[in-house]
Amino acid sequence: MHDRVSVHSICFPTAGIEELFECWRILGARRVSFNSGQVLEAGPANMRAMLGAGGHHAETVTHIFRRGPLAARDVEADRAGLMEAIVAAAAIGAKSIYMLTGGRGDMDWEAAADAFAAAIAPCRAAARDAGVKLAIENTTPLYADAHLANNLRDTI
Repeated sequence: MHDRVSVHSICFPTAGIEELFECWRILGARRVSFNSGQVLEAGPANMRAMLGAGGHHAETVTHIFRRGPLAARDVEADRAGLMEAIVAAAAIGAKSIYMLTGGRGDMDWEAAADAFAAAIAPCRAAARDAGVKLAIENTTPLYADAHLANNLRDTI
């Protein structure tokens, strides 16, 4: 497999960690990606050992900042989850975390975007210090209830 191709665990939705690594071995995938839950469940140290043993490199970690609508208040648990994902991503050598934001709920789009930006503000410095870039995934408007960035303008 070409070295610039990264295969994400979402390609194998029912596979456990060991099965994922076997699929990647068969494919010859060197760059691989996970969701934050998989890294945390396996344990970053264990995941890093499995990556090394298989000759793989963690490219990125996906993370859902909030499931459901954002709240201007009550973001501590969401922020703590992202901080934990940043530490885990850095521990496995991932270059980035790309995430879904959560939906806007009863806020207008601008207020929800401001709430998201304020919620992740402390995480930006932590990610920078850890050498992990934070990115926002854009999705189709079909997921507007769960995510703010439904086109390139929204993402920027």
